[in-house]
Amino acid sequence: MSDERAIFNGQQEDPRDFEARLLRCRGLLHFVACRVLRSCEGADEAVERCFLTACGDPQEFEYEGAFRSWLVRILIDEPLRILVERKRDLTTLREQALSE
Repeated sequence: MSDERAIFNGQQEDPRDFEARLLRCRGLLHFVACRVLRSCEGADEAVERCFLTACGDPQEFEYEGAFRSWLVRILIDEPLRILVERKRDLTTLREQALSE
């Protein structure tokens, strides 16, 4: 079964096949997360969040490309969220340091 057909028919696909395809993309997703974060710190967390999102309900996503492209689109948001969280944490620490 092609990746495209498997995505559209997510309910019919064997969960082990879906998981195997996710794992085959792990290296690519880790690379993309490292590039977005500009370091590999947090990349594993971004990939795990991507996997959780993808496993949640693959049919709820618009699909117009290959399986890897679909995952990368999901992944891109995760490192961006991590960067926002880091910035928020740094701002909080800076404010606490200034108030002391």
